[in-house]
Amino acid sequence: MSIALRRACGIALAMMLALATVVVPMPAVAQAAQTPMDHVVIVGVPGLRWVDIDKENTPTLWRLADTGGMGNMSVRAAAALTCPADGWVTLGAGNRARSPEPRAHRCPPEFPIAEPVPAGDGSYRLAEQSQIADDNNELNHGARPGMLASSVRCSSAVGRGAATAAARPNGRVENYSPTMPTDLAEFLRRCQITVLELPQVSGEFRKEMANDVDQQVAAIEAALPERTMLMVAGVADLTGPPALHTMIINAPGYEHTWLTSASTRRQPYVQLIDLAPTALKALDVGAPKAIVGQPMTAGQTRDRSTDVSIDGLEDAQEATAAQRPLVPDFYSILVTLNLLLLAVGAVYFRRRSKRVGETLPDPAAGHSGRPHLLGSLRERRVARIIEIAATGIAAIPVSAFLANLFPWWRADDTRTVLFGTIAALSVVITLVALRGPWQRHPLGPPAVVALFTGAVLGVDVVMGSHLELNSMLGYSPLVAGRFTGFGNYGFAIFAGGIILGAAYVAQLLNGWNRVGFLIGLGLVVVIVDGAPIWGSDVGGIIALTPAFMILAMRASGVWLSPLRILGSLAGGLVAVAIFGWIDYLRPEGERTHLGRFVAQMLDGTAGTIVQRKAEANVNLLVSSQLTILVIAVALFVPLILLPRSAGLRRVFGLYPCVKAGAIGVLIAAVVGFAVNDSGIAIPAFMSAVVVPLIIATILRVLASSTRSVATTQRSPVAEAVLTEKAEG
Repeated sequence: MSIALRRACGIALAMMLALATVVVPMPAVAQAAQTPMDHVVIVGVPGLRWVDIDKENTPTLWRLADTGGMGNMSVRAAAALTCPADGWVTLGAGNRARSPEPRAHRCPPEFPIAEPVPAGDGSYRLAEQSQIADDNNELNHGARPGMLASSVRCSSAVGRGAATAAARPNGRVENYSPTMPTDLAEFLRRCQITVLELPQVSGEFRKEMANDVDQQVAAIEAALPERTMLMVAGVADLTGPPALHTMIINAPGYEHTWLTSASTRRQPYVQLIDLAPTALKALDVGAPKAIVGQPMTAGQTRDRSTDVSIDGLEDAQEATAAQRPLVPDFYSILVTLNLLLLAVGAVYFRRRSKRVGETLPDPAAGHSGRPHLLGSLRERRVARIIEIAATGIAAIPVSAFLANLFPWWRADDTRTVLFGTIAALSVVITLVALRGPWQRHPLGPPAVVALFTGAVLGVDVVMGSHLELNSMLGYSPLVAGRFTGFGNYGFAIFAGGIILGAAYVAQLLNGWNRVGFLIGLGLVVVIVDGAPIWGSDVGGIIALTPAFMILAMRASGVWLSPLRILGSLAGGLVAVAIFGWIDYLRPEGERTHLGRFVAQMLDGTAGTIVQRKAEANVNLLVSSQLTILVIAVALFVPLILLPRSAGLRRVFGLYPCVKAGAIGVLIAAVVGFAVNDSGIAIPAFMSAVVVPLIIATILRVLASSTRSVATTQRSPVAEAVLTEKAEG
């Protein structure tokens, strides 16, 4: 076995052993014990939000929140807008589902599901249940309406919506009343689970509607049997845009706490799909596999007054609501700036290609007849402007995350304040990069921006992902794809910055110091990205592991044979298998989606997840403006930057680690595109960081080479020969 091959195998083995050593002792998250209940009562109020609750107008709801657990609930179902019927079906399925109703970005004025009809034996039957089941079978969420009721002996419902949630898969509802029963206490004692539909809260009369709901909740509370968990939930949106809704649990073990669940891993956030498993866990009943939600648990004890706590929940909703309409505009601005940079760069480098090798005078150097890689003084000024612009554009993605350090969503003009904050942060980062002590090295400023980008996102994930939530390039609780860890866009920016930054730093090191640095940093990066308590990113592990392995091999002079490339890709699969298996060994209620995916693979239900991710990947590919950016980059790099006269080859020749970093980024982009449901967004957002920095690097290296030419006393012919060799 050759030394190079042993070196490559050693790198892979070191990474795998270190991953196992770090991940195995990961402790489980402790949860407070909860007393099993005899009954669970779920009160659903479409449209109810925390803004509707205060001590004077809704004293019962306020008191329940004060004494119990409270949180913000994402009601995301199968459709983008969760109408009341969708919410009730989702509640009963414990999975994202929908009702068979016509919709056009708004909810229908009438409830689309008919009143249950008597079945002749004292029970009732929901006639549309089979239609609802067939409609959801066409989706790729694996939802099976009726799972909540099928898990218990019997269920009761008040109202058509509640009956939709309480019906079994065959449509049977054991006890039903269209309105509040006269003997409510007796009705609530009949079954283990009772679902009640209260009037919606919406429009200009929200305060009056909320007061009416509060009075009915007071009557329900007074009629509760002993050992009953009471849940009050805003189960649906009524009009767009979507919003976060009220979630209150009143039961032993939830006193004065924030709510959370394993499906969000972030307090005080829970999901509508968590209602069903929470009810079943309270009754000490196992949830069917078709229920993908996770039981809500008591988080930290609230150390603030209830009024202040409600204000905090309202503020979180305001941030979520403010983010949603601004994201498309931000994407357009970012894509446009990058396309403009590519266009200007194309013109500049094409012009330079026409005159490469020409002998131009250099008044500043006091010499004539010497070749200058950036051309005349005017052209060098243009190059400097392009370099500054490229550095600033590369700083925009990390600035979009840092903007969340400031409460921009509280401003009257959120668009101006947010975009102004991002622009100001980009300028500051650019100035620091270009004016710091590292400015004298050709790789200095680009390295600072790349490393800063990776460090900010890595530290943020370890500290709880506060910058990711509700940022322009992060995730939203309304979409409910994830609530913590690395989102796909954040991963792409993190990966692009940290891989390229690592390559820049590695260039300053020699021998095994270089390889050791890359292995060590690679381990840290993969662990931060993949650890269930931090990044919890399946696709990121698969992409980052081979990227850093290939970066380390190329930086140490190992030739990349097909076998070694395949070996590095296999390393990514091994790494994700390690993380997933360790997470799977944790208690079921404490697993992240990594461990749950392993469980689904073992029981054969993972196919729907894979299918859904593949469909999302294809849909984004054909509909997103990010595809335009990727196509532009795919044309720009080989046609503009790679020709001999453009300068990229010169950079790769002088700094081989930068070439290794570019290969690592390419591997991460391709693999990330293939294994993530955001698909094309992975190479797009990597490009938004990496390509501007590569352009800035080329211009700095050419400028540095020009200065070197001016300070040497070689003949013009010798300089031209050296220049041609460097570019070749």
